Amino acid sequence: MALAEIVTTDRNLIRQIISNTNGQYAFTNIAAGLPTAEFSFPGKQTAIRMPTIFDGQTTILDIILLDDEEE
Repeated sequence: MALAEIVTTDRNLIRQIISNTNGQYAFTNIAAGLPTAEFSFPGKQTAIRMPTIFDGQTTILDIILLDDEEE
């Protein structure tokens, strides 16, 4: 299970969630804008994305976390 976080550009935490055993997660009611999404798991590289969030729309991010040794 991975940790997924939504943070502002100045690193303030908006919301945090743990994925289920299949690696799926869902955030609801995130304000429109351009937050930073961070995904982490022990032994894996942290993945950072900056999705554009629109009011009333679903944004899907498919993330693959690489092992710490991979590039």
